[in-house]
Amino acid sequence: MQIFFDFSGYSDMAIGLGRALGFRFPENFDQPYRSLSITEFWRRWHMTLSRWFRDYVYIPLGGNRRGPWRTYFNLIVVFVLCGLWHGAAYTFLLWGLYHGALLVAERAGGGALLARLPPALAWALTLLLVVVGWVFFRAGTLSHALAVLQAMVGQVSPDAFVDLAVVLAPDKVLFFTIGWIVAVWPVGRRVRLAGIDSLGVAPRRWLRQLASLGLFTYSAALVATNGFNPFIYFRF
Repeated sequence: MQIFFDFSGYSDMAIGLGRALGFRFPENFDQPYRSLSITEFWRRWHMTLSRWFRDYVYIPLGGNRRGPWRTYFNLIVVFVLCGLWHGAAYTFLLWGLYHGALLVAERAGGGALLARLPPALAWALTLLLVVVGWVFFRAGTLSHALAVLQAMVGQVSPDAFVDLAVVLAPDKVLFFTIGWIVAVWPVGRRVRLAGIDSLGVAPRRWLRQLASLGLFTYSAALVATNGFNPFIYFRF
């Protein structure tokens, strides 16, 4: 969730600032954690980078026009370069290889199997695969990544559960829950609040602006009290 909101958040800030100056930038994220496959995930995650690699690397290499094996090779090359684009480290290289291998597996028949699964199960499996990949993306070293993966399957000392209880304070649980709702709630649907829909256009607009101002003020207060916390993607 930190990776998603960090990158999606400042992409939206750039889009908004650009629009204020008269520029129209394309959307960069489309609720990627709602994806039912890794292929769909990459159509929703960092869409501008995906299109750039498609147009300037994947298609010039031949795309999917030269048979399945050449397609698999092209996908691996694209995602190895995608990993190295984020940083010259083994963790990013493995992250790129991991996603390239998943896309090859879907092309080779795994995608058809996912399509036959119930949507909830396909979503859960896709999300699990994405989260496992984020371990390599977020960890500083390979040993750190392996330690996190071991903890994810239960190979962890009892002290870790005590540390987890300290980290999961009530306010963090609340924000984590809200974050997941925002990340996976269908954009085309909105929550209908009693009495709000009966208001006119102007009152609804004022309420939306007041709510946005309140959230902005509260967020600014949190940033001020938590000290310097740079964007993750400033490293790239």
